[in-house]
Amino acid sequence: MTRLKTLQLAATLALAALIGNLIANAQPASVLATGLQNPAKITMTDAGNLLVAEAGTGRNAGRISLVNRCGTRRTLLDGLPAGIAPEGENSGPSGIERRGNTLFISIGAGDEVVAGPLPGTTVPNPNGPSSPILSSVLQIDFEAEVDQLASGFSLSPASHAALKTAPLTLTNAQGIRATIRLLADFPDFVNDPFAIARPSNPYALALGGDNLFVADASFNLIAKINLNTGAVSTLTGFAPGLNPLPFGPPIFEAVPDGIRFFNNQLLVTLLTGFPFPAGKAEVRRAGTEPGGNSTFIGGLTTAIDVVPVKTRAGGEQFYVLEFSTNFLAQPQAPGRLLRFDSPGAPQIVATGLISPSGMTRDPKSGDIFITEVFTGRIVQVVGDELDILLKDDTTGDSLRFNSMTGDYIFLSCRLGGLTLRGQGRIRHGEGVLELRSAQFEATIDGHPFAAPNQGRAKIRLTPLGPMILINDRS
Repeated sequence: MTRLKTLQLAATLALAALIGNLIANAQPASVLATGLQNPAKITMTDAGNLLVAEAGTGRNAGRISLVNRCGTRRTLLDGLPAGIAPEGENSGPSGIERRGNTLFISIGAGDEVVAGPLPGTTVPNPNGPSSPILSSVLQIDFEAEVDQLASGFSLSPASHAALKTAPLTLTNAQGIRATIRLLADFPDFVNDPFAIARPSNPYALALGGDNLFVADASFNLIAKINLNTGAVSTLTGFAPGLNPLPFGPPIFEAVPDGIRFFNNQLLVTLLTGFPFPAGKAEVRRAGTEPGGNSTFIGGLTTAIDVVPVKTRAGGEQFYVLEFSTNFLAQPQAPGRLLRFDSPGAPQIVATGLISPSGMTRDPKSGDIFITEVFTGRIVQVVGDELDILLKDDTTGDSLRFNSMTGDYIFLSCRLGGLTLRGQGRIRHGEGVLELRSAQFEATIDGHPFAAPNQGRAKIRLTPLGPMILINDRS
């Protein structure tokens, strides 16, 4: 097998620090995919593809999309409950979590209520909601891994009514079945002395052990669903804050809109409600049993998601997504991605994000993928876990790997978004860095490149293995 010659070992040892410095200083995010319909939260599959919950663009037009690492989208499940909220945007699928071949999807309030007689008030929809299972959590069990599903599933309005009373099994064009059940059905609304009819809006989900935790952005609480019994209970609530601004109501609401399970606790982002005072949004910490909550990271503005990370050295980092740095500006200020190495001062990772609504992180590469609800895009922020990039200028095939651990990701967009992920054996010696695995063999020496961590290669399929890199071409 011919070995690929690329970069000097001495240069590679500084690459991880170099990329880390680039990420620490705010960098633009690159667009991975477009054409999504009001995307909210996002998660990953075992193969590294992305699953996105989308509220859609009309009545019961919510869907779940699978997007590969080349940005190609296909529908996994459509016809999900959705409706136009009083503010004018579509409300439907929002939170998404995965465990094996099972998906959990939270469905927002949709059109359960409409604008009321006074600003800030809502009343029950006199025409009735678009679906009987708005403000709910659905559980979908697939017979096969979602990455292997070449065709999707679709719900009809009649399916919504059927799900109200019993699970429903659908079959796709491949003959693979998916069983859908209504895991939790929250109240459409409750009477409220100020809002008149306050809808339930389960917006984000987090799995922890045998429980599913739900952030309700309208009821301002965290609900806990026991996956064994289906029992639903309230875990904790979030009180309103005093408005420090000279305009707006005397208080602002908490609006929990992101939740993660971490170290047997929950981290919850609070967006805050109108007038969205700067520095009053935060990440709160709560236990998994009923009780209170406390500030974990404060001083934020319109926080909408958080991703905790265990570093290779055993430390902890926290990525926090802000929807906007000035929600009331005209035009509205973009959002940004922050990184906290401790709950103190953040580092700005990425700026210029237009209405970011959710994010997920690939632990192998460190790449962060962010949904933008208004633009319908997924943007990608390159991580620092993989410090070497080899790319075929002709085919676009690329290999990224860690020069110290051998972790790698191979991506071929010409082959339908084929992604290979694994760990090879790294050998250092005589100024040479060598990566070997069942799929790749590469050595690195002192050829010049356009960028310090990039090399060019010729990549082809061979009978000897799935993918073999051959012949350096500098």
